[in-house]
Amino acid sequence: MNDTRPTQRNLDAALTNAVLCAFSRCIKNHTAYENFLENVDWEESGITKEQYLSWWHRHKLIDEDRIFKLRDQIELEKKRKVALNKLTNEERLILGLR
Repeated sequence: MNDTRPTQRNLDAALTNAVLCAFSRCIKNHTAYENFLENVDWEESGITKEQYLSWWHRHKLIDEDRIFKLRDQIELEKKRKVALNKLTNEERLILGLR
């Protein structure tokens, strides 16, 4: 049997990813960002500054794509509701929408 439930490790990784994203978005426009980059003990963290910056660049692109798709979904749903509101109850029944 194939268990598709997320593992604790996957949940922890997703949480870590979300926290790092939130932190990075919060600090990116502040002078503290450069201070952060220069003062992290990269060796202790287990990654390099370049790895973090590469992750951050990729993550921003993924976020932009996700947000774009979400906006498209919301717009499509609004249009769907407008279209459905134009139908009579009989038309909805015929189309199996009620």
